[in-house]
Amino acid sequence: MHFTTGLAGGLRSWVSRRKIRHLVAVLSVGAVVAAGWGGAVEGDRYDLLSGTIWMPSRVGQVTLLSGASSRPMASVGVAAGDAKLSVSQSGSDAIVVDHGAGTVRRVSGSTFDADRPVRFAADGSRLQVFMNGTHMFVLDGARGVVHKVDPVTLRGVNSAMTLE
Repeated sequence: MHFTTGLAGGLRSWVSRRKIRHLVAVLSVGAVVAAGWGGAVEGDRYDLLSGTIWMPSRVGQVTLLSGASSRPMASVGVAAGDAKLSVSQSGSDAIVVDHGAGTVRRVSGSTFDADRPVRFAADGSRLQVFMNGTHMFVLDGARGVVHKVDPVTLRGVNSAMTLE
């Protein structure tokens, strides 16, 4: 009887240790995933499938990095040196939001030319760009206005819609 109690107690202890190890593993994976999500910058969308990535800099430029070598291929000036920029990609082109100026501009991925900025909101507005295949939407979060825009010309496709 003492042997059976010892075996059952050892089995219970083994199961408990196994459950604890499993719980620790699950929590560790969850912490790593949460830390990765916490480091993302809202509004920045990067397309790694094309082999290149546009990144904003702290000196008013966007830089095209090669996915294979992680080296800069081109840097293009798009704003004042202290501008708060975010970047989305439309194919090989960069769609750059200058949050301080309330503007959006396109940088060609083939010629590295920056188009003229298009104002969608007042200075300091909370602009966001959303890509949906061939369509682009610019959201002025401060006013609750959405613009459907051609991603090449940045001209409005329809009239702006107000979110209620």
